Amino acid sequence: EDPDMTFAQVVDFSIQTSTTIGYGSYSPHGYFANSLVVALSVISFIMMTVFAGLFFFGFVTPQANIEVSEVMTMSNFMGTPCIEIRVGNMDGSDNTLIEVKATLHVLTMRKYEEEFEEELRSVGNTEEMVLHHSTSINFDHVWNIRHFINEKSPLYGLRLDEFPGTAIHRFHLFISANHALTNGTVSKQVVFEVQDLMIGHRFEDQTSFDLPNRTVSFDYSKMSKTKPSYVWYPSKSNFESRPDLTNDVYKSTTNP
Repeated sequence: EDPDMTFAQVVDFSIQTSTTIGYGSYSPHGYFANSLVVALSVISFIMMTVFAGLFFFGFVTPQANIEVSEVMTMSNFMGTPCIEIRVGNMDGSDNTLIEVKATLHVLTMRKYEEEFEEELRSVGNTEEMVLHHSTSINFDHVWNIRHFINEKSPLYGLRLDEFPGTAIHRFHLFISANHALTNGTVSKQVVFEVQDLMIGHRFEDQTSFDLPNRTVSFDYSKMSKTKPSYVWYPSKSNFESRPDLTNDVYKSTTNP
């Protein structure tokens, strides 16, 4: 410790040492002083490394502005009842996503009675809903995700206002993609409640074509806008071929 050094000189020496500038204006003398300088250098190196890593990580971390419609629609598409969800890349071609994959699941919740027990138990079941197109090579615009309600669909023959259709609890949509610039993975998960399914509606067209300039634009303000559309829907379900759905121990607890 040099009693002749002012606080400003000590700060100046610390900055020169931590930044490895070393003008040579000051130098440590003695074992204790040299040990302090070594400790200061190591601590400064660690702090700058951590700061640089966090600063760089903020730039290389993949970011994606994926927007999902607030509702699901059910209307006829190519003559078949179809559930549709609209997904958009709000950044467009400025932030292209590649190798995009989407999965959709339906969760059902049922109450059942156990023998010799008074309280009802709950059981949940998750089934995947096969999508018409579940992958996309490039995603820089709008993607309409569709699930056809055919014989392979877990919703086939069900009504939402009668059991077992009333056992449907919610829908889960998961989207994953690779960031074209950093090759990092980005994802988006959305949960839809039963009341978010708009039966007899389809999404409004949000695509505009400029033929002279050969450009396509998308109106993202219409992501969740719908309009009435015809959909086939059964008037009465037939469950005799599915005894697991007609078992009296199951009771619906979800309001239509």
